[in-house]
Amino acid sequence: MNLVTVAQMRKIEQQGNAAGVGYDQMIQTVGAAIAAEVDHRYHDVGCCVLGLIGSGNNGRDTLAAMTGLLQRGWRATAILTGNHGNPAPELEDFKQHGGQAFEWADISSNSQQIDILNQADVILDGIYGIGFHLPLNQEVKLINRAIKLNKNPNTIILAVDCPSGMDCNSGQVDEDTLPALGTIIIEAAKFGQLTMPSFSYLGELIPVSLKLPNDLPVYEEINRSVLTAETFHRLLPPRPLESNKGTYGTVSIAGGSDKYPGAPLIAGKAAVRSGCGMVRMVVPECVKQTGIGLLVEAIWEPSAHFMNQLPTLKGKNAVLIGPGLGQSDESSALFWSLLDTLHDLNLPVVIDADGLNLLAREPDWHNRLPRNTILTPHPGEMARLSGISVEEVQENRLALCEAEAAKRSTTIVLKGALTLICHPDGSTAVMPFADSCLAKAGSGDMLAGIIAGFAAQGASAYDAARLGVFLHASAGSYAKKEAGQAYSVTIPDLIDSISTAFRSILSSS
Repeated sequence: MNLVTVAQMRKIEQQGNAAGVGYDQMIQTVGAAIAAEVDHRYHDVGCCVLGLIGSGNNGRDTLAAMTGLLQRGWRATAILTGNHGNPAPELEDFKQHGGQAFEWADISSNSQQIDILNQADVILDGIYGIGFHLPLNQEVKLINRAIKLNKNPNTIILAVDCPSGMDCNSGQVDEDTLPALGTIIIEAAKFGQLTMPSFSYLGELIPVSLKLPNDLPVYEEINRSVLTAETFHRLLPPRPLESNKGTYGTVSIAGGSDKYPGAPLIAGKAAVRSGCGMVRMVVPECVKQTGIGLLVEAIWEPSAHFMNQLPTLKGKNAVLIGPGLGQSDESSALFWSLLDTLHDLNLPVVIDADGLNLLAREPDWHNRLPRNTILTPHPGEMARLSGISVEEVQENRLALCEAEAAKRSTTIVLKGALTLICHPDGSTAVMPFADSCLAKAGSGDMLAGIIAGFAAQGASAYDAARLGVFLHASAGSYAKKEAGQAYSVTIPDLIDSISTAFRSILSSS
């Protein structure tokens, strides 16, 4: 799914219209798609839909959707807001199919309002779309407050393109905006929606297409996307029946220390679950003694022996450096020795945790990176690498990550709520996931192991990062679902949920 600015979305619509898909046709296409989604998902919940209708195209989309639901046997009521002095054809069509429409001003202070709200099984929020800018007007504030106060507790709220009260460019949200259980994303997600706090109002993202020609010129300038299950399917390395462990590559993990013996083990377990053929653990003896019984399929190798072998590695290999490595003089020497040896080898390299902290000590650190490097910083590590504060990182995550990826000629995974994956060529992907179930020590080690696992299987640096981030978040979602809440989710829970996440994603095709 594309991620666009409001200006780019306007271009898509304009160029689609110029290519022969008229605006009225787009509205009918979107309305039919919304009706199909609502009926498919919520027919068993009930068959009474209430539409909140603004005077712009978002209201027209919503009216077209409700007409489609009427044709599917639903009962439908519309509450009209704003100026409907020149009624849209969709409103007349809606009425002709049996829909009821009321001006909010006529029911705002009587019992009919409460009856309408109480009867609604689904509310479609179609007051404002991508053209909205704060402040939210007083009438809509009152409508939203009335809905929060009087709706049935089981009523499902779905936003059409975006919740009314959200600025889709800036990501600002009015305090009276209705949080949605799901947002029906028309054609592409909008930039401001994939920022905080906007994202917390969206619920599930439900994409629908305008069915425009694929060769619109505007598509050439769109280089941002939202990760979806479809992305994962498309990028996933194949699993031929005639294969062996070498087919799926080896992940070598250099890390671990007295203080952090578990980090490389977490990464190793996650790499195995990602589908790689083998895992080599390049760790101190103390870590080996701790972990050898916990990761029985791994090869355990002293760092000196691995360094000697490294230039001669054949077949598919990826190297992960940093989990639990520490920042001692000995760790620093190993890190730079590995990096210098890897510099001219054509191997994918993932640098995480203390590897990033050691890297940040070097003023021109990007000059020492191997060609196929993936960096996986959290905001604190990103701040150290960039020479700015954590607050500055968080205030400008997307622009910073894109700029640093281009400047450093490396793929960067900026972790946190709505994790970003930025490629040096300007391509960016956003993971639409923000949940405290992943806010655990070791979660980053797990992600780094998964990414390295996909890189070992032959995925490019950018593809391995996108695959890893999507699988990691999906595992978090299933671990939380299994536990029933986020508080008690553990790293073993997350790793065990990788298989469930794989199964669910692959079965969703």
